[in-house]
Amino acid sequence: MGRSSNRRSEVSFTDPAGRRLYFALLANFIVFGMTVTMFGATVPKVIEQFGWGYLATGLVVSASPIGYFLSAFASGILVRRFGARKVIVCGLLAQGAGLAFFGTAAGVMLNISLALAVGLGGGATEVVTNFSVSRMERRGRSRLMNLMHAAFTSGAMTSPILIGWVIAAGGRWQSVYQGVAILSFAIAGGISLCSFGSVEAPKEETRGSRFRSAMRQPLLGLFFAAMLLFTGAELGLSSWISEYSVDVLGSSAAVGAWMVSVFWLGVLCGRLAFSALYRGSSQVDVVLMLGSCATVLLGVSLLVRSELAPFLFLGTGLGYSAIYPSLVASVGHRFKETQSQAIATAVTGGGVGSFLFPLAIGGIAGEWGIAAGIWFCVAATGAATVVACLVRTEMVEHPGPPSGS
Repeated sequence: MGRSSNRRSEVSFTDPAGRRLYFALLANFIVFGMTVTMFGATVPKVIEQFGWGYLATGLVVSASPIGYFLSAFASGILVRRFGARKVIVCGLLAQGAGLAFFGTAAGVMLNISLALAVGLGGGATEVVTNFSVSRMERRGRSRLMNLMHAAFTSGAMTSPILIGWVIAAGGRWQSVYQGVAILSFAIAGGISLCSFGSVEAPKEETRGSRFRSAMRQPLLGLFFAAMLLFTGAELGLSSWISEYSVDVLGSSAAVGAWMVSVFWLGVLCGRLAFSALYRGSSQVDVVLMLGSCATVLLGVSLLVRSELAPFLFLGTGLGYSAIYPSLVASVGHRFKETQSQAIATAVTGGGVGSFLFPLAIGGIAGEWGIAAGIWFCVAATGAATVVACLVRTEMVEHPGPPSGS
């Protein structure tokens, strides 16, 4: 094989093709964000309409993250084998199919299967997007990544607002799912026309040995654990905050759905602010600061059961805001030679947390009440911040990419 065949042709944000790809992925991340919060926003209405208990509801809510976990785990390999475009387009088609039929019947197993399909699309979107943006980003920075995840957050904030309006107007909440399904199909068509460039693929044995070497480093395991705990707490809170608002704060189902949007509004504002204003390259320090803030503010929000609660949930969202993109950017910068697989490994940690936590919260809520389930998120966020301290220590003691250059 000639030397030119291994030459890397990357799509850069400074090129027209790179900008088209970035903004197509940006639009898709808005839709991705909508899919992540839709389930949590409709929990009170689903329980009322279908008569599901907390455990059954937790199983349905957890099905999408399980699909996400499986897809994220596989996508790092599939991107290398089939290309980023095929992986993300196939994922979007699965996502659209799941959304189109979710909630059209009351069967728990049927809805678990449909939610699983939605999650498969989300995992493909997550890995392909993070991998692509990491290759566009300047070393040590996270501005493009923060902006991308701000787009996710705008979608995460939008769908609960739409669902709240539909419920308040007496409409069918399923219509919002079907509208997002149409958007998923449309974006799949648009992304299929974009160029992702050709990704340099080292010889299989060389790439495999580099990745095995990276996997033996404690740092990647710590990133995995941090992503698991932070993402699990964030999405667990998002999945159950509407039910907490209805059951504990006495809100209506519509207001409960809007409370999800309040939380994600905080996340959106934080991500936009960090994308626009933060010029530093110490992403782990950002994680430590925000993790500490999120732990304290979420704990206080559970103690203050008054009209101040929405403002405290907004502040909690600010705390979680830049944690995920900062961790992803750190992994991408640190593991350059095995970037797609390293990012997929870290994102898989987030996937594990995102399906375990909603289920765990449902189980805790069934035994001790929904407030106890949300306190579980406080404890997990605090533990994740401790893990982030260990990440920082490991990076200081062992500077430079563990996988080599």
